[in-house]
Amino acid sequence: ASEYVARSRVHLGLAWLAATFWFPTRAAEHLAAVDARAVAEAADIGLRYHNVAAWVAMTVGDLDAFHREHALWIDAARAADSVRTLVAAHMNGAMCLSFFGRHDEALEHIDRAFRIARAARNRYAEENCHAFAALCYLTRGELERARAAIAAIPETTENHVTFTFAAAWGTITASYLDDDELIAKWFDAVEASGTRVIEIECGAGFAEIMHRRGRDADAAALLHRVLPDCELMR
Repeated sequence: ASEYVARSRVHLGLAWLAATFWFPTRAAEHLAAVDARAVAEAADIGLRYHNVAAWVAMTVGDLDAFHREHALWIDAARAADSVRTLVAAHMNGAMCLSFFGRHDEALEHIDRAFRIARAARNRYAEENCHAFAALCYLTRGELERARAAIAAIPETTENHVTFTFAAAWGTITASYLDDDELIAKWFDAVEASGTRVIEIECGAGFAEIMHRRGRDADAAALLHRVLPDCELMR
């Protein structure tokens, strides 16, 4: 009975992995096994719990649950007194809201994330903000604004998520705009380097450019590799 914190950490780790790989039902089962005492007593468990719960709510399309869990996630991130943690809560929330089609709400969180990162003069957090902002602008249909956000991200960024998002949204935006400069920066250079793994997020934009260049076999192989084996939501 005294090991409820340790057990909760295990279930929470498994919930995070399941949610990340788009198995929300499995993630929710592990979340249900996390002891409420651990959520209340351990700050890191509370933070991750509400993070995963918000993501699961987004995946299954429960907007009310998402709003509730995201607010608790932000509160926990604020209590952690970490710029990057709080910025991440706002940015990931903005991405989820974009998936819901709640674009104005998404941009409110993007703006908050930028303000926090800039007030702290945290260059890495600000680069990350540009990457998430690019997605929110793209889903909103603001292609030039998306392009400007991507242009603010250096190819040398050390953050893997920032780089992945820049390549993903950069290639999609470039395809819409027929922007050769953006294609050269985020497709040709990435493919030529051979040092970066092409993540799931990059599949659509990269396959589109491959197809336009007559590389249909390469495009098909890429799409087969990046399409996830996940739970299908009805």
